[in-house]
Amino acid sequence: MPIAAGLVRDRETGWVTIGTAVRPVFVDAAFKAVAEAYSLQTSCRSLDDEQTYARIVGRTCRAPGTSSSGERTAPTSRATAKTSTTGST
Repeated sequence: MPIAAGLVRDRETGWVTIGTAVRPVFVDAAFKAVAEAYSLQTSCRSLDDEQTYARIVGRTCRAPGTSSSGERTAPTSRATAKTSTTGST
């Protein structure tokens, strides 16, 4: 069975997505692989837009280490959070 991989690169953002497919005919596998890669590009573009992301997920997104106002916050490790939680009981 022929296996194909398709790669789509967005020139504006530089994102690269890859799709793969297996079909009895190589050309069919290639078309399916490129279609999958393109579909992933459109999904990435949608999720990269903050308003669209908020509508899909139900909340706004923010970078790790920032507050809701966008200001940098002190890093907190999971171990520290777990220790402080365990220490309070």
